[in-house]
Amino acid sequence: MVFSSPAFLFLFLPAALALWWWAVGQGRVRAAQWLLIATSIAFYALWNAWHLPILAGFILGNYAAGQALARRPSKPLLAGAIAGNLALLCTFKYLGFFTAAVNDLTGTTWAVFSLALPLGISFVTFQAIAYLVDSYRGVAPRSSLRRFALFLVFFPQLVAGPIVHHGDFAPQTRWLPAWDWPRAARGLFLLWLGLAKKVLIADPLGALIDPLWASASQLNLVEAWLALWGYALQLYFDFSAYGEMAIGLGLLFGFRLPVNFNSPYKATTIADFWRRWHITLSTWLRDYLYVPLGGSRQGFLRGLAAAAATMLLGGLWHGAAWTFLAWGALHAAYIATYRLWVALRPRPLPTGLAQALTLLAVVLAWLPFRAPSFEVAGQLLATLSGVSATAFTGFTSPAVMAIPLLLALWIAVLRAPNALELADRFDPHRPGHRFLTHAATAASVLCIGATGQFLYWSF
Repeated sequence: MVFSSPAFLFLFLPAALALWWWAVGQGRVRAAQWLLIATSIAFYALWNAWHLPILAGFILGNYAAGQALARRPSKPLLAGAIAGNLALLCTFKYLGFFTAAVNDLTGTTWAVFSLALPLGISFVTFQAIAYLVDSYRGVAPRSSLRRFALFLVFFPQLVAGPIVHHGDFAPQTRWLPAWDWPRAARGLFLLWLGLAKKVLIADPLGALIDPLWASASQLNLVEAWLALWGYALQLYFDFSAYGEMAIGLGLLFGFRLPVNFNSPYKATTIADFWRRWHITLSTWLRDYLYVPLGGSRQGFLRGLAAAAATMLLGGLWHGAAWTFLAWGALHAAYIATYRLWVALRPRPLPTGLAQALTLLAVVLAWLPFRAPSFEVAGQLLATLSGVSATAFTGFTSPAVMAIPLLLALWIAVLRAPNALELADRFDPHRPGHRFLTHAATAASVLCIGATGQFLYWSF
């Protein structure tokens, strides 16, 4: 069930909120939290009930391992528990990819299986691994099975993040939240703003540029650049919309979820971009992969190697395809270039030029990220470079008529406040603010029937 669907917004969410706040009003912490867990499991079951036993085993196994590690830290147990999580993730997400790779390399003919991904498996796996490592280090808060289950299955962040740390969420489950009108108003504002971005911008952008990607071999130079810059916008609005809706939903239930987006296209360096884009994933990769690999503490070259390994695995985390690995490799090269630049200590670039170069690098890297194959990526790259046979032919798509609209959206992305900044300024008592919120909500509801799945649900 998609957050931007009528069934969720007008049936599931009102019922879930009513049940939760009724239970909170009874003052019984355990009963209320078990009810919210049941609600989250129902949300999960509406996607694929056959995966419920996997989810139950995942919760019980990680909780038991975390408790054992907290009582007696053990490297073999930690390694085994992490390996179990990664084995489950690899079975569902990478089995077909690895089997096909072995077949290609060795000439074998092993059957290539494609299993349906359990909802949000990449996100909850990373959350569980962080919990295990923190338990081993002795920094994970003590938690009951009930509170641990709520941490993993709380439905606003279950599907596509943000990646929540047990240490941030568990303290919020020690007591029941009190109803707070300003918090609820902020939550509603973020929910409806995210809905508007998804329904009014991201989905129409997808309908506009998806045909361009489907006919990559026929595009001219302008259409190819339109496909690339249009996708960069679509992904930005789609992913940020989900993050804002997740935070808004969390606030409606009285929980704080971490910020996952902070105007990433305004970044002035590639390091700055990764501090702004998918913030919780970047933080996880830094704390649980980059630093354990040595980070920047063991010399310049070791730091480059650790960064390269981190970005390659971060790319593969997004999907079981060589194109995602290529995307990670590009960002590894960007980071290496940036570090070499910093090490040489040249004169800093002007802010505008630094932002433009960073944005161009990021957008170019979306090419293998979005392309279904290297063949398509190569076709588009040739056209983008002006060396393909179709680069200077006539227009084949009416999408070029939307270029002024895309320019306006890019100006807004690069110059306007982001959603959280707008939420800080939102005052439900001001008529103008209420009018704009109601107008965006009404327009979103009118278009809601055509909404599509969030892009990051696939990861």
